[in-house]
Amino acid sequence: MKVKGEESICQRILQGSGSEARLLADERFLRKIAYMYYEDGYSQETIAEMEFCSRQTVSKALQKAKDRGIIRISITPDFTHWLSPQSLTRSTRTTWPGGSHPGSRTKHEHDCRR
Repeated sequence: MKVKGEESICQRILQGSGSEARLLADERFLRKIAYMYYEDGYSQETIAEMEFCSRQTVSKALQKAKDRGIIRISITPDFTHWLSPQSLTRSTRTTWPGGSHPGSRTKHEHDCRR
């Protein structure tokens, strides 16, 4: 939260210019907005109020941060269904690294376990 008299990064960057483009070109601003949104959980509207800029500027900053690789969003795939034996077809059983399903044994492995 802001302390009375504390200047926002937005105000420091814009001193006198008032240019949104100048804000969006500043990596410090993009990183701060990204942290506030994704790490601290503030809404775009709240960030805009805290940084004395528009919600549209916050939205553009988040997009610019994604474009520059500052923000990377990943979705972890659900492999549990894909790896279940019931979901494997005959044709996919032989496509595992090494040529066979991890649960299957070669004839040699099977013979050695006797």
